[in-house]
Amino acid sequence: MATKQKENTKQIKDLQTLLLSNKKADEKALQGIGIDTTIKTQEFRNVKVVNDFWNGLTVEVIDDQKDLDGNLIADNKKLISRVKNLMENGNKKLKITELSELNIWNPAKDIVLGNLRLKNFSDFLFSYDHYEIQIIDDKKNIDGLWLDNVITTDRILDVLKKYDLTAKRLANMNELDLNKDLEVLFRQYFETVKKGGRSNQGDIDLILGSNHNYGIELKLARELTKAAASQKAIGQIELYTRQFKGNFMLIVAGKSSEKNDKSVSEVVRKAKDCKCTYYFIEAD
Repeated sequence: MATKQKENTKQIKDLQTLLLSNKKADEKALQGIGIDTTIKTQEFRNVKVVNDFWNGLTVEVIDDQKDLDGNLIADNKKLISRVKNLMENGNKKLKITELSELNIWNPAKDIVLGNLRLKNFSDFLFSYDHYEIQIIDDKKNIDGLWLDNVITTDRILDVLKKYDLTAKRLANMNELDLNKDLEVLFRQYFETVKKGGRSNQGDIDLILGSNHNYGIELKLARELTKAAASQKAIGQIELYTRQFKGNFMLIVAGKSSEKNDKSVSEVVRKAKDCKCTYYFIEAD
């Protein structure tokens, strides 16, 4: 078991500086910063110093997916920003020396940053001074969001299933609130989400994709029970189905008891006739 000592901030900083400088962390160097090398096992945040009969004195990181302070490398915002910048400028290599500047020493050869992977191919024969930057899922961008050209109805429906609408929230919301909720949700999964605006055929609530790849119209069931609102919705379904060439979805939010309302049913029937996708969000 490693010896737990009261944290000495200066000593830890000196040890980190020694490791990041790539100087040899031998007995003399460690003793020079005040570390007792006769102790069998010691831990300094994410660094372990071990002295045993068989291997002698060794210094190693405890978790190679963390920096020297014990913070996850995958959460390092500066590293993520740097890697994204390299990718956006057509550079798919990250120098290992750049990790040292972020307090990262002797990390894993495989590091995942969202939809990006850093891979070092060094082995016992060859040594490389950089990581290759790779996209993990080529259907997503570097932030892990679905690309505009792979937007599908099934992917939109999968995201909608993650939306939890309570009866209390429904009772106090208007269509603008529903619009805001779903815009925030979709932005977590899709590369381009545009809020309500003028389309070629009129005002539409949400558009997915930079080239108007998919259109979405949102309605509250209680509003559709009004004849004027339901007739307007029927007209919109015809217009938007034509404009988006079938890539159009009508989303209605409400209580289960509102599903069978006559006016709501007429809207649903129109959606089926136009072969657009219809999805009902039921409040629980």
